[in-house]
Amino acid sequence: MKLVRTHSHISNLIALFCFFVTFFRISLFHEYIYLSFILGLIGFITFLTNLNKKILFNKKETSLLLLLVFMFIYTIVLDLYQIGEKEFKINSLFSIRIISMIFLSFLPAYLIYKFYLKSNHYLFDTLFKWSLYIQLVFFIIMFLSPDLKIALYNTFALGKVNLYDHNLTVRGFGLSSEINFMTPSLLIYMTFILIEKRILLKLIVVITQVINSNMAIISFICAVLFLGRSKFIFKIFIFILLSSIIMIFNDSLLETLKNFMPRFYYEFIGSNGTRTASILMNTNIFEGRYIDIFTFLFGYQENVASNVGVATITHDSGWIIMFFYGGVVFILLFLLFVFLLSILIFENKLYALLWFNLALIFNSKGMILGMNGYFFLSFLFLFSKRFNKLK
Repeated sequence: MKLVRTHSHISNLIALFCFFVTFFRISLFHEYIYLSFILGLIGFITFLTNLNKKILFNKKETSLLLLLVFMFIYTIVLDLYQIGEKEFKINSLFSIRIISMIFLSFLPAYLIYKFYLKSNHYLFDTLFKWSLYIQLVFFIIMFLSPDLKIALYNTFALGKVNLYDHNLTVRGFGLSSEINFMTPSLLIYMTFILIEKRILLKLIVVITQVINSNMAIISFICAVLFLGRSKFIFKIFIFILLSSIIMIFNDSLLETLKNFMPRFYYEFIGSNGTRTASILMNTNIFEGRYIDIFTFLFGYQENVASNVGVATITHDSGWIIMFFYGGVVFILLFLLFVFLLSILIFENKLYALLWFNLALIFNSKGMILGMNGYFFLSFLFLFSKRFNKLK
């Protein structure tokens, strides 16, 4: 009996490791050495060995996969034009983005489901909660010690942006390559879904993650309005109301907020909530561009993402990037894919709409088609059916 329990604990630890490194897109020493790549390879072999099973996917799931295959073929056509006519890099090709999503999000999710969640769908809750606790520990460590933050960032190749002087002690407190983007919002959203009561923990998660990303406040608002219980909503409303009144009439508290959460202060108080939107809108991406019916439908076959660096004028918004790459047709394909994915995950229409809405919000700030926490969780939900009956 003791041996069985030990084996179970080891198995759960392995499952936690697999979940953690994929969800938070962890690398080792170099930004492209993803730890989830090995999981993707094992998942690929596992997936192939199960193709001979009578039912691997139902009709709706098969439709989703066929749509993904069509999108992949479409991106290959556009990429071939990009390679032949324009400057490109490997990471500017959208077909590579879809391949990375399959190998580093889809297949690891399938592997975790097959070996760990198939027999116990609710193990997902445990994996998420422990991942959340680990992230909160890393938040405290990095917040208290900039030196340890630098060491961890270099070891796990988390990038240099959060190590700049103006960011070192301000944001980026967590072990995730998406700590300024998806991770904070997803942590808040999933905390409200999975963890009932425990108001203090929820407040800690919200505060720590809003420090990392202003966008997380949107996830918090959605969670409070649509996912919380009425009593909790009332308590949060009172808390926010009292906090707002105190801050409005207390300059010293405003100064504290400015020092403790400067990005939040300048985003929502210093600029009336228009700072990020103004930055995105003020980039004249269409300067010198001619739009006809062809470019409207099929784009310019060009990747204008700022982190790719192949275009003269760049942009961060995923919608703009998609339009320039594949036009309205590609945007509609992407929307259809995410919509089908959402309704397959959640039978509850409200939860499906909220999950779909998260994708819209994420893609407004940055490009989300590819390997990331959102699609990893989506595929994991799809396989495990964990939230199919959620009310």
